[in-house]
Amino acid sequence: MPSTPLPSAPLRDRTSSHHHIIITGASGFVGQNLQKHLQDKPWKALSRNPSGSGLSYTEFWEQNDLSFGHYIHLAGKAHDLKTTANEQDYWEANYELTRKLYDRFLADPAAETFIFISSVKACADRVTGWLREESPCAPETVYGKSKRKAEEYLLDNLPEGKRVCILRP
Repeated sequence: MPSTPLPSAPLRDRTSSHHHIIITGASGFVGQNLQKHLQDKPWKALSRNPSGSGLSYTEFWEQNDLSFGHYIHLAGKAHDLKTTANEQDYWEANYELTRKLYDRFLADPAAETFIFISSVKACADRVTGWLREESPCAPETVYGKSKRKAEEYLLDNLPEGKRVCILRP
């Protein structure tokens, strides 16, 4: 699916929450670097344990009047460095959270763009040569399978008049 870049014009604050961009995973590596580029833009972090002006998932799901123009979904479960995670942890973080956030995006009348950071593992655990959009996907790990299932959900529910971008770093 071809990606569409975010508009380069200044973002207008048209939301009741006074934040035009919502970001999950803002405290992670990519999120911290993204924040540097959003300093002059109205944005809000969505997390399990918010700090400062952040928003908890519970607050977000309960407040139906919150509206955002751009949803950037970076959060997910990738590495189990402490070897304490089970398969359900991956499905909850990588599929269920994505599905729930995407459903909110679809219902949000101000929403224009949904960016989902997936993983190359959603398509293949080992890559030889080039991996293209049309390459067949056969993830082997629960991580790859949960990310692929989230991608499929997005692709099966593409909205008219809104942009959806899946990135596989």
